[in-house]
Amino acid sequence: MQEQEIGVMRINIEEAEHAFRINGVTYAKRHLLATMKKREDGDIHKTLARYLTIVPFLATAYTVSENASESIKYGSIKAKRLYKALELNEDNTLPFMLFSMSQAGEDISGVSDQVRKAGFYDGGHKSGPFGIGERDESNSSPVKPTLH
Repeated sequence: MQEQEIGVMRINIEEAEHAFRINGVTYAKRHLLATMKKREDGDIHKTLARYLTIVPFLATAYTVSENASESIKYGSIKAKRLYKALELNEDNTLPFMLFSMSQAGEDISGVSDQVRKAGFYDGGHKSGPFGIGERDESNSSPVKPTLH
């Protein structure tokens, strides 16, 4: 029988009046609601889960444009911190994203539509593990895209 290492991901979420704290990283509710539209049922926890779904994408595949909104910049910075705090990597990113989507009560197309409406796709391009990035003719490596 072959031995396998089974990883357990620990996600600790605390809620205060104006912010969530996820594995020690504080995320202001006002920025969450400015970028991820609050659900019709008013469940901000599902809104947070929707944001967490795209954390690996924001942390590894985008660079924020200088003219992006304050909340988009904030969300991108926090995504990088959350990616580290959650100890995400190539092996656990997909399970994490699927778990977050299930907590949000969303399917893949629903999350994609929400990300697009939030403005994370404006002027940005997929790259890295999330799609084929643009290539610089003088360099065969993908160019890191920019969010607007």
